[in-house]
Order: sequence, then C-alpha cells, then structure tokens
Amino acid sequence: MSRLTRPDPSSPATPDLRARLTIVSGFHPRTTASLTASLLRADRDVIAVSYDIGQILTTGSIRRTVRTADKLLESRTTILEHACLSCAVREDVVPTLARIAERRPGGSVVLQLPPALEPDTVADACQWHTVEDRPVTELLAVDSVIAAVDPETVLDELDSDDDLAHRDMQAADNDTRSVSEVVARQVEHADTVLTWAPGRPESYEDARLSVLLHRINPWSRRLTVRENHPGVLAEVLLDAGNFNPDHPPIYGRGLEGYGFGVHEPESDCGVVSFVFRSRRPFHPGRLNATLPVLADNSIRARGQLWLATQPEKAIAFHCCGGGVSMGPLTMWLEKSAPEDWEETAPARQVYAGLNWDEVYGERENQIAVIGMDMDSEAVRMALEACLVREGEETASLPDPFAGCFDEG
Repeated sequence: MSRLTRPDPSSPATPDLRARLTIVSGFHPRTTASLTASLLRADRDVIAVSYDIGQILTTGSIRRTVRTADKLLESRTTILEHACLSCAVREDVVPTLARIAERRPGGSVVLQLPPALEPDTVADACQWHTVEDRPVTELLAVDSVIAAVDPETVLDELDSDDDLAHRDMQAADNDTRSVSEVVARQVEHADTVLTWAPGRPESYEDARLSVLLHRINPWSRRLTVRENHPGVLAEVLLDAGNFNPDHPPIYGRGLEGYGFGVHEPESDCGVVSFVFRSRRPFHPGRLNATLPVLADNSIRARGQLWLATQPEKAIAFHCCGGGVSMGPLTMWLEKSAPEDWEETAPARQVYAGLNWDEVYGERENQIAVIGMDMDSEAVRMALEACLVREGEETASLPDPFAGCFDEG
C-alpha cells in the first residue's frame, strides 16, 4: 500500500501516479474481512473492493462492494456472461479496479478476494488486460499480494482431501479444485504471508505453522498479527511493496533458475522439506507406481519433471491433500533450434545455457517435497528408484501417461 511504504531514494524524479493495489487472499472470509477492515482503519484514504460470489452458479451473478473505512461507496450486482471466475475477473474485477484507479491516481486500493479466487488470476489479469483499449498497467500497479492465514484451521485445510464442491464453494460447474490446492496456492503466490492471530497466545503449534509456511513459500515475508489495531498493522505492513510481476509462475520457476523450495531435510518442529534433483529421466511405470508414496507423505510437493518416453516435454507436477496432478508445462529447448531460443524468456535462455548438459540439454527433474514428520530419506530413495537406470532400454517402455500432456 503506497501510504504504508517507505520512499525509495533511488526512484526516478518523475512521480508514478498509478494507483497501488494490495490483493488480500485467504480461505476464510472472516479472516480476510478482518484484515481488510484493519487496513482501512490504518489508512482512511484507502478504498476496499470485495466480492460475494455465492450466487455465481445459481444466477450467474456476483455482488461487488466498494467502501472506505467510513463510507459505503458501491453495492452492486453484476450478471456475468458465463458463470465462472475468469469471466468475473474479466468483466467486473479488472474494470472496477481500473475505474477506481483512473479516478484516484496515486491512491491505494485493497482487493479482498473471495475464498475460491486465487490471487495470481487477478495479478496476472492486471498485468495483461486492457480496459477500453487502455492497458491496466497504465492506471494500476500491484503493490503486494497478502495471504491471510487462519492459524486454527490452515493445517487441516492444507491436508484436506475435500474438493471445493464438497463444501459448496466451487466457482463453476466444472471446478474440480481441492481445498488443499486452493489454500496452498494462496500461500505460495503471496509476497507476504500473514498469520491473523489477534489475542492468540504464542504456542508450539504456532512455531510449527511458521516453519511450514516458510517451507511452502520461502520467497515471501512472513508476519504474525497478534494485536488488531491500526498502529500495529501499519507498522508490520510498512515495507509491503514486494510484488514482482517479472517472477515466473510457480511451475516455471525451475526453467529460469529459481528453486521450487528449500532443502532442509532435518525436522524443525516436525516439518521436513527437501528438493529432489536429477538429470536422468523418470521411468513412467515406476513413477506412476510411486505417486501414492508422495501423496501419503507430503503436505505439498511441486516441481518439474521429464519422462524417458516423452523426452521433448517439460511436465509440471504438484501434489497436495493426498492428490497428485501433472500437466504440460512447455517444450524443452533443443540446442539446434535457434527459433525456440529466440521466443523464450531471457532468464530461461541464460539459465539453460549455464546449466546445459551435453546428453540431457536443459532437461532436469526438480521436485520440492514438504511434509510433517516425514522420512525424507525414504521418500528420496523412492524417487531415486523411479529414474531410468544405466543401460535400460526406454524406446519400448509402456507409458501410463501417454497422451496426457499433449498441448491444445
């Protein structure tokens, strides 16, 4: 938030008059609402935008509220073209933010997301969308993405095997996301992870949660609010302008040389995290048979991999709540195809060149595994056993993943 951010002495002389957006996400509306209300009290010039999507499936409508600390400015219902979150973002969220930003240059806006809307969806839309043929980036800059965590429930949610539909929280008829998946993504896409615990005394459980949140999102700031009044909140959020639009998406991190997690296999408050890396490909059959081991032992696992039977494809991998998902990420670069390099992000070109292997090229498995009371060595050995062995013939291997990663 602009009014809570120290000035940067190295900033250019020309003032940046774009409005500054703070995105507040979280799985519990009471937590995100409490944080948003406190932000409004901390700076009474801030405008907050929130959405109720409870009717999106039944009537195709969403309810938008715009307010300051002292006044309700708008309360309107929008009927969407299609009953889905992407339409809500495109048709109402982004245009509303752009309209407010245009009327209040240099101001601060807080967007309180409903539980089912992940913050990267909105942050990405603010980077690429236009409103009335004008890029949103000319009017608005994402200042910070805050994940507001409820310490009493987040551990159960990260380990839940419920789908959103089990809790009547799905945002579209074909929304198959799980509770654990949404909560994990809210945490790992944030630049600031804030544990909302006013009045809650410190405990071992809080220390364990702090370690777990650090393992899930080691590239964020982590804050705990135990006193809910404007002075305290203004102080803890003073340096909140941490959003970096140039960072790669979570599953593209390894391609540009960023890590998927921290390698700290020794237990800390029962939390274990390790990163498995290999240049050799996975044997598809053995990997498929080992996926339940990862699902049973991890709170969260994510990364990239490649299969011996599909050597041209980089595959995104993630696991949470006892479920495993894999999907197409991109195509691996080939040394002899300069046109592919020219269309690739500069950071990936640099990392691929530095990390190039004469046999495997840029191909590399990287999987970060995070668990509670997990035997990290046993899980590492299970993954190691899935790799193709020296001299093993791969051309005719049966592939249970055949056709699963065909793009388009």
